[in-house]
Amino acid sequence: MKVSVIIPVHNIEKYLRECLDSLMNQTYKDLEIILVENGSIDNSFNICQEYQRKDSRIISCKVDSVGASIARNEGLSRATGEYIAFVDGDDFIEAEYIEYLVRLIEDESADIALCQNYYFNERGKKYVSNKKVKPTQVYDGNRKIMEAFLSSDGVITAPWGKLFKRTVWGDIRFPINNSVEDVMTIYLPFLNANRAVFGEERLYIYRSRELSSSRRPFSSKDLDHIEAMVIRSEAIGKIHPELKSMANSYIVWATNHCIMKMALDSNYDKKSMTMIKSYYKKYERDFLKGQSGIGAKVYSLIASISVSTAMRIYRVLMHV
Repeated sequence: MKVSVIIPVHNIEKYLRECLDSLMNQTYKDLEIILVENGSIDNSFNICQEYQRKDSRIISCKVDSVGASIARNEGLSRATGEYIAFVDGDDFIEAEYIEYLVRLIEDESADIALCQNYYFNERGKKYVSNKKVKPTQVYDGNRKIMEAFLSSDGVITAPWGKLFKRTVWGDIRFPINNSVEDVMTIYLPFLNANRAVFGEERLYIYRSRELSSSRRPFSSKDLDHIEAMVIRSEAIGKIHPELKSMANSYIVWATNHCIMKMALDSNYDKKSMTMIKSYYKKYERDFLKGQSGIGAKVYSLIASISVSTAMRIYRVLMHV
């Protein structure tokens, strides 16, 4: 079965060769590697063409607009494989990555398989998050899949680290000009799946290049993230009403992170604060019933009473 691997490429000349070498060296050989360059001003597209000449499985194309969503959608339109995978062009993968995911799908007759990841920092150190990994789990039926998707040790909301049967994507596409396109999209193929495998092996290496999210300044993207969680919760709740409260808890989780950023950055307006308060008022009860730790629940409870008090507490904790 052919696997179409879609890679958006934008100003990543420093990392792209390592990514492409890791794909060319996969133990699973039936690949279609689709490189979609979008608006680079460095040497990225020349590298794409160089590798296309090296390996007949590589397709290098170019789109005029900048954006990972545009690039991924172009890749989806060009893909001919029975399976779809996404790799970010500044990441890389272990040699067994594709073979492992294909084997999980085929052995378990699944629609989606995923694996775990390492993080890789700019100092060249590979490390793991604090998240404990369960042994490989098979989920039969969409309700069980979505419950696992929403669990505290469930699915990273990113395209990478997963292999999809083409059929679960259908006509799903990433939204354009949306700052949280992954959150808006990745749950949708999971809603179309009847069987999924969550693998235990760490075979995807995610390169951590940005500041910690808790240290980045507040922006409208943080409010977009909350609203994306609202849209996601509504969609899941229509199909699985019994999971609505679980999905709602992520709205407050995103709201907590938002006010932490606001606490360190005065660049927000009254309208933003009004929206924040409305999310706590509407969804706090679901968060308190959810899976988050006691510290997060206490913090959100304080914020639901007084956002400004919660922000002051966070500034003290961060020694600001």
